[in-house]
Amino acid sequence: VNEIVKAFFAKNTNASGIILDGYPRNIKQAEFLEKLLLSRGEKVDRVFYLDIDKNIVIQLINKTFELLMNTLQSNK
Repeated sequence: VNEIVKAFFAKNTNASGIILDGYPRNIKQAEFLEKLLLSRGEKVDRVFYLDIDKNIVIQLINKTFELLMNTLQSNK
């Protein structure tokens, strides 16, 4: 995953306002991201942590899957 993030920033040298949804997921990834951004003269300036009830997440995933399946069926 680190290499994907590295490749993204290499390809998008003027990127700003980036949202990294679900990344980093562990300390090693966070350290990698910090070093990568520092090498570009940048830093993480905001972090959001969403603490959502597990049942609500399951409902959202199920609804998303249902909508996806309906879309795929209607495109046949």
